[in-house]
Amino acid sequence: MQSNLYTPPPGPPQTSPPQIFAKVGLQALYAMVWIQYQELSRSNIAHMFPTDEDELRAASQRNAEFMCGILGGPKIYQQKYGPPQMRRRHMPFAIDE
Repeated sequence: MQSNLYTPPPGPPQTSPPQIFAKVGLQALYAMVWIQYQELSRSNIAHMFPTDEDELRAASQRNAEFMCGILGGPKIYQQKYGPPQMRRRHMPFAIDE
């Protein structure tokens, strides 16, 4: 499948992560993302998320681990799963209104 998405030649912009993680910590990050996923599971985009609560919690934990690195903490997601490959993971979902 060929994609028509544009990526700048040097790749996505690289910036220094904000240092939010030091103020929040991993356990609070897990809790916040879990709350977000519970809300998403009741939203009009719920079809994009697992319906099984254990699978939804696992997805929220992976997202919290990804966010940990984005927010200045350890890169847990990359250590456990490798590069995030965000474009590939989100290609099946149409972005519309």
